[in-house]
Amino acid sequence: AVDLITRTMGESKAEDVMKTQLQNMTRMWRVLWAVCVVSALVSADLPDQDCPDDCDCHYFRINWVTDCSESNLSSIPTVEEGLSLNVYVLNMNANNMEELEPFPADLKVRSLQLAENMLSMVDKDHFSSLMYLIDLDLSSNNIGSIHPEAFINNYGLITLEVQKNPLEPVDGPFIISRNLHYLDLSYCLLTHLNPQFFQNTTAITRLDLSGNPL
Repeated sequence: AVDLITRTMGESKAEDVMKTQLQNMTRMWRVLWAVCVVSALVSADLPDQDCPDDCDCHYFRINWVTDCSESNLSSIPTVEEGLSLNVYVLNMNANNMEELEPFPADLKVRSLQLAENMLSMVDKDHFSSLMYLIDLDLSSNNIGSIHPEAFINNYGLITLEVQKNPLEPVDGPFIISRNLHYLDLSYCLLTHLNPQFFQNTTAITRLDLSGNPL
């Protein structure tokens, strides 16, 4: 009788566990279904944006992404060539760009990816018009110098990646960027940092200097 009661209690607990699992799975599928429906409705209401011929463009959630990576481009597509002023992410990685032209004043790009090109320097005016810029990736180019005021107008710039560039020594502040939080200077052949190097980047909370012979 004791064994029977024990088996009955065990079976009852197993059934409860199965019921709980089924209920949790049902809730999960309902949530996923709701997310899919909402995403579909949002996507249906999003307006079409321009896209350059050599690029792939799509919405990620509600943000317009223009992916021109690995397209053998020597310059960033212009608005006349199909670049949308509403682009949120512009990926120009792994192209053949040797220099940059100033961007349109009303370009709303937040994330700009320029890694693995052939850029040799960053001038004062290259990014000065990008008032919405948050993330900039300049890694793996051939950049030797960056003008100290290159990002002085990019008030929202939070992340700057310059790793794997042969940076030349500087005598004063590296750059002026009061709100920059993350700076990657790894593998930049840096041998010395002068006392004023970070004077105008006082908001930095993450700094990567690895791979430098300091």
